[in-house]
Amino acid sequence: MLTGRRFIISKATVALEATNGTRSLLTLPQGAIIEVTSGPAGQGIGTVPVTWEGRTLAMFAVDIEKRGIAVAEATSQSASA
Repeated sequence: MLTGRRFIISKATVALEATNGTRSLLTLPQGAIIEVTSGPAGQGIGTVPVTWEGRTLAMFAVDIEKRGIAVAEATSQSASA
């Protein structure tokens, strides 16, 4: 399940942004960090909503699975060290 997880994008990939009723494609650069805000509908195919640099976007789940490297969350113990 992708929901709530953060990923570093290992290869530039496209995302869709909808602003004021206008849709536009943009390319997320290699190294971009995204967070999946909810899961895909159906069988894990299609798009999922993500946030990147404060923007809400949609990305194909397969792109995240193939080009995303999961970011380990810091524990409170390791964060205080």
